[in-house]
Amino acid sequence: MADEVSAVDWMTDLAERDLSLDKALSPAEKGLYIAIKTLRPKSIAVLAHHLSISASSVSRGCAILVKRGWAKIELVSREKRVWAVVPEFVQVKQAALLSEIYHMQPYKGEFLLKVLLDAHVLSRNYVDNARPKWLVNPTTGEQMEIDRLYPTEDDGEGNHGQGASSVLGQAGRNAQSQAGRNAQSQAETSAHGQVGRSAHGQVGRSGHGQVGRGAHGRAGRTDQDRASKDGNGFEFHGPQHFGPTKTYPDVEEFKKTQARDLMKKAICADHGVKLIVVTYKDLSPTGILRRIPNTLPTGPADFEGSFMKKVAELCNNYRNNAKNLR
Repeated sequence: MADEVSAVDWMTDLAERDLSLDKALSPAEKGLYIAIKTLRPKSIAVLAHHLSISASSVSRGCAILVKRGWAKIELVSREKRVWAVVPEFVQVKQAALLSEIYHMQPYKGEFLLKVLLDAHVLSRNYVDNARPKWLVNPTTGEQMEIDRLYPTEDDGEGNHGQGASSVLGQAGRNAQSQAGRNAQSQAETSAHGQVGRSAHGQVGRSGHGQVGRGAHGRAGRTDQDRASKDGNGFEFHGPQHFGPTKTYPDVEEFKKTQARDLMKKAICADHGVKLIVVTYKDLSPTGILRRIPNTLPTGPADFEGSFMKKVAELCNNYRNNAKNLR
């Protein structure tokens, strides 16, 4: 699984390229977008405080991003919260790219699970195909793996706990800190008035989601009291995990698989990781929400955007094929 293509990286690179090429945005507004995406502030006032810029300047910059389709603003408890999103024309490109990547995947159900988590869960503080040193099969000594592990708390505002050091290492935290400093440096140029300029040029579509997060649909869970203090692991289980199938008819192999699954779940629980099993029945933009615990912060989802519609199409095809395998 080490050669697995990371969909979120591909989609982010595509979006950031189009952001860089958007001639209707000043460098300061592009920096402001990066700051919004990185810091995930709970209000425009908080964003202004982080960047040492006046709230009025930030508001004007955010308004320009909204008109170009790169941001959306929602009212949360009398505060204006701004989200970094992706315009519809970029989502069309992302949808086409997702189809291309999907057909390269050897484990398509697991791949779709990760795409859905990327679309809903705000935290990027995770390890795919994680092999914690403590996750060992006691009967065989085999190192076991978690499809995706969110090892530490994340309050939905870009703040990470320190409990991931044993998994992610100091280098990962340093990279996150540097990204935040770069975003602040770019956005601070707006203090000289660039962000505050009037909006001109073509009015873009309403904001759509960063890899599916955006202007419509379910509101996010970002309260600090819902941050995960323990780890959350996600595992995709195909039909062969629940009984012999046409593709995997061997009863003894099924029993071994079942025993391994039970051991993995128990060992994870002993080490403070809640292992969440996802099946083909959960693979849809709304179905996956049943499996995401309240302790993981989520953002609003754009179910009507081109990207999420493509995700729904791929999931539907996978579910239909999975039914035929049983």
